[in-house]
Amino acid sequence: MSEIQDPKSVQDLTGVVQTLLQQMQDKFQTMSDQIIGRNILPCE
Repeated sequence: MSEIQDPKSVQDLTGVVQTLLQQMQDKFQTMSDQIIGRNILPCE
């Protein structure tokens, strides 16, 4: 990976990081919903 110096590369990297964080947040939300859904169901 090349060194990031110019502002455009920094902006691109920021966009990539924001996208990754958003995807992670969505996945965690889905996991949380699934876990909560399982806990509501009777576990007998």
